[in-house]
Amino acid sequence: PLQVRRPVGVSWTQALHRAWERPSLLVVGGEDATDLPQLHLSLVTLGSGGSSSCGSSGRPPAHKRLPPTDAGGCSLPSGRYRLAAARLGPVVYVAGGSGPEGDPCPEVLCFNTLSHRWEEEPGSRPRPGPMATPRYGHEVVGVLGRYLICIGGRAAGIRESEQGSDAFVAASADVLDVATGRWAKLPCRLEQPRIYFGAAVVTCPLTKVTVVVVCGGSALALSQATTASEGRLASTEMLDVAGLPALFPEEAAALGDLSCSRTEGGRRLPLRWCPGPALQRPRSDFSLAGPVGGRLYAVGGSGARQCVEVLEIRDLARACTAYTAAEGAATASPRPSPPHPMPRWEVHPVELPESRSGAITVSLGPRLLFAAGSQRRVYCFGPSSADDGACADEVGSLGPGGRWVPLPGADLDALRLGAKAVAFGDASEAAEPEPGGAKAAEAPR
Repeated sequence: PLQVRRPVGVSWTQALHRAWERPSLLVVGGEDATDLPQLHLSLVTLGSGGSSSCGSSGRPPAHKRLPPTDAGGCSLPSGRYRLAAARLGPVVYVAGGSGPEGDPCPEVLCFNTLSHRWEEEPGSRPRPGPMATPRYGHEVVGVLGRYLICIGGRAAGIRESEQGSDAFVAASADVLDVATGRWAKLPCRLEQPRIYFGAAVVTCPLTKVTVVVVCGGSALALSQATTASEGRLASTEMLDVAGLPALFPEEAAALGDLSCSRTEGGRRLPLRWCPGPALQRPRSDFSLAGPVGGRLYAVGGSGARQCVEVLEIRDLARACTAYTAAEGAATASPRPSPPHPMPRWEVHPVELPESRSGAITVSLGPRLLFAAGSQRRVYCFGPSSADDGACADEVGSLGPGGRWVPLPGADLDALRLGAKAVAFGDASEAAEPEPGGAKAAEAPR
């Protein structure tokens, strides 16, 4: 049987109910139009009328504030602006951001989606240590079931050394092993330092190769981009994460994870960022969502307004691995050309329903959800027909027949500028094994 852990203070009945409840969107942090920090957590639940209903039948979508901490619930201990968040199993990790006075927020917070509580020791694992490099305007992604990668962004707090400068931080990345709570620096740097960009994780279903994709964002100096784009970037960079366990050799050796460091032609592949396909429209302050239906979606943002671009990911992981192997074998510069043809970003025929600043787009099963930023309304990309069954395949690939549908009753109660959102609640994600091979209590049959 699959080994899962019941959160403290929650019965198995409650845990199973919440694990199988309606797909949900958790919105964390940010500020309203008056720059007032938003400490409460907003939870948007979708309709229950089927995997592609977007609330068109069954129970309607809804929005609610989770109870504040002083009422036995949860809220942020302090304001966080331009934070980042990612989910591993049932835990949402919130990292970085800046406080109301521009002060750094180095503490990593852990929100359990089953108990709806902040946890000091998530899943009986050690509490994560403070961020190795406090940053904001960055991105966080979860990979291999146990690692969080904090990428790019601006330096937060006092900058007393070169390592605390924007130029250094915006090209760097730190890795957290959530099974031990320990941090390590990623030994490679982005080719282009960037802030306010998009990031996503792609796993090839055949080879199981996992690649982190970052694209777009703002350059720290206009010399990195044309003045016509006002410093916005179109470039994409990719990282094969197979070598991450080697950053924590003692833990990896104990758990037998060093086999994850893939070899190519007898050589162990290095951890290196490699170039990917460039966006057609340079953009910043946007979302990179997916994969959904074998595609990534670059949605909106400064410089792109309502434009959505789509990237087929079928050959993306293979091209990244081949490039990393070729670069590792090369002894001369410049960097080698990608040995495999790269897919291209294409403009999606369906634009966003409105232009807004600081919006968030996330994928949840076969859906895209568009929320927060300078407007309160929440949209779902769904079928153009009310017949969900007839459009199921089209919705899964988010084809040209789809449309953005407002979710009545799901509007946020306040603007959330500089916030982050994480999706959870699909039945396929109801019970996930503990990351890193950690022992867990057996669920009742």
